[in-house]
Amino acid sequence: MNLITFDIGNTSINTGIYVNDKLKITWRMSSDTKNKTAFYKKEILKHAKIEIHGAIISSVVPALDPLFNNLCLNLFGFKPLFVNYKNCGIKVKYNKPSVVGADRLVNAVAGKVMFGAPLIIIDFGTATTFDCIDKSGAYAGGAILPGIDMSLKALNHFTAKLPLVKFSKPKNIIGKNTIESIKSGIYYGYTGSIIHFASNLKKTLKCDKIIATGGYANLIAKPLEISNVPDLTLHGLKIIWENNKLNRKSGEDK
Repeated sequence: MNLITFDIGNTSINTGIYVNDKLKITWRMSSDTKNKTAFYKKEILKHAKIEIHGAIISSVVPALDPLFNNLCLNLFGFKPLFVNYKNCGIKVKYNKPSVVGADRLVNAVAGKVMFGAPLIIIDFGTATTFDCIDKSGAYAGGAILPGIDMSLKALNHFTAKLPLVKFSKPKNIIGKNTIESIKSGIYYGYTGSIIHFASNLKKTLKCDKIIATGGYANLIAKPLEISNVPDLTLHGLKIIWENNKLNRKSGEDK
């Protein structure tokens, strides 16, 4: 079976194609582009040169949901499965489970299957999120803070003289110019907050397992000796698709 997976985020759309259970193709598309339908159709057709049998989507951008629903119908002949708290296959201990980002639930499912519980997952996306799976295997909640790019844009937007900086690890903790100072502040500020926050979460959850994913995971997590799982969300989408497929078959057999 060939499965296409879409993780629709605020900045980019992480896309993968599984061929016979193996992740063979991955690419990213911008979430904000002109002529959206034509652009996404061209991108999908460029990469999906094989027959697709299923599609699953996690989305935190509701405005793009109808577009991708129609794209799947037109390109593949079927509707995609949109992940929500009811079909994700993990118990959600949130006051209102419906408001948890689909990507956070997908990460939790993948993390639980791949690493067991309890577990802490840090996703370095548009926002940096901490997601906790408790010892019972349920999604316990977490925390959200501004992402690295969001912080860099805020420094530029809300000041008169600070430039917009492209993030990279600084050479020194003491910056000798404005750009170096911003990089140092963001890098060491983030690593410091990650260390402090993760330490407190570990004590609360009585957990010693922590993993990371997302665009800046390698840059931030590696020096902190946190395992980086780049395609965690795509793997979670595949797991949820398979679980829902089995549930449908089971229902048909009754």
